[in-house]
Order: sequence, then structure tokens, then C-alpha cells
Amino acid sequence: MEEGPGYFQFDDIIEQLPGVYHAFALSTLGLVERLRESVDLRKATLVDICAGTGRCALTIAPAARHVYAVELQRGPSLFAHEQMKALGIGNLTYLRGDANRLPLRDRSVDHAVGMWGVVDSEEAERVVRPGGQVFLGGCAPGNMVGELSGMIGSLYGIPDDSPMADLFFGDSDQDHGVDEKGYHWNDFDYVADYGTPEEAARLLGRIYGPQVGHHLEEQNMSTVLWRLRLSSRSISA
Repeated sequence: MEEGPGYFQFDDIIEQLPGVYHAFALSTLGLVERLRESVDLRKATLVDICAGTGRCALTIAPAARHVYAVELQRGPSLFAHEQMKALGIGNLTYLRGDANRLPLRDRSVDHAVGMWGVVDSEEAERVVRPGGQVFLGGCAPGNMVGELSGMIGSLYGIPDDSPMADLFFGDSDQDHGVDEKGYHWNDFDYVADYGTPEEAARLLGRIYGPQVGHHLEEQNMSTVLWRLRLSSRSISA
């Protein structure tokens, strides 16, 4: 009998197994890398919304003036504090709060960032000063689990008419555009390198199920190719 959180149960996994989730979440590094190419953070104060274990915030903080990380769950917040101490990061503040009601004043930060979380874009825009930007990151259509998406979607029997279908089976013939809320988006490839097939199987097998781990070992895969999407919108006065 499987102990602990179930497969695909991200809220439970990040709460009970934050170290596993943190090691798995390498695709966030690709989004942060693209973000840092897009904006000068050296004098900027940011908020990272749905910060989780700090993959984004811990990576951005050394390049920024200060980062506020908003996270509701206790487990990943405690894990992030341990990482902050280990890395000697002093310009990162974790705030316990809801993404729908950020514990920040209006127009109090230069930029807002949300990677992979469910972010209320209007609430994110509320706390950003005019001239700043909101950055939202996640996957392009058909890339919920990178190149493994189709296989995992079929494994779990996700039907074509499911709201989740586009995340696993979708496709796009464009690599940039503007969405209905006025966010400019760009898609790009990123390779998440887990070092060895055994480590990739351990992490993704725990997140998505043992059949996924077995597949990675059988195919001798230590990397996963992702098609990621970074969206941004400038905030006017």
C-alpha cells in the first residue's frame, strides 16, 4: 500500500515531501532563466506568488534587491527557510498568505512573478507599481509533463473532452502571441537534467507513479524536454 501523498496530488506532495518536489521542479529554472533575460532585476523588489519550496524565489533573490515569497502551506515554507540559511540568502522574505489576497499593499513591488501556480492576475497586478511587470510561467499546450505528457495523459486515461486534455495532448503552431487578458506569451524549449536515469525515475516516479519511473529507467532517460511558456504584462499608471 502506498504511504504518503498520492500521485499527481501536488498540494499534498509539496506539503509532505517538499524535498522531493524541490528536486523535481527543475522546469521552473528554465522559466526563471528566461525571465532574467527579459528584465533587469538588480534594483527591483519582487513578489513570488505561490512560491512553494522556493525554486523561483531562491534563484531570483541573488539578482534582485528583495523578494517577497507568498506561500500558504507550511511544509514548503519551512523547507525554503532551510534553503535560505544553507545558501546564505538574506534578501528573501516568506509571507504566509493566499494568492487571491496577497499580504502586500497596492503598488508596493516592482514586479510580480507566478511560476506554475494558480495566480489571480488581477490581484498580482494590484501590487505592482506602474512601469513594472507581471510574469506568469508554466507549460505550453501539450507539455504538462514535458515530452512525457502524451504518455502520462494516456496512462491516466484523460479524455479528449476533459478540461485537462489541452495540457497533455494540445499543440500550438505558434511560439508567441497575446492572450485575452493582454499578456504577451512566448514558448521555448528547456531541458531539465536530473543527473542520472535513476534520479529521474525516483523523482518523477514519486510524483506521477511507478510506471513513469519504470519508463525513464527503461529508456535510460536522465533528462526531460519541456516546452515552456512565459507570459508578461506591463502595468500602466
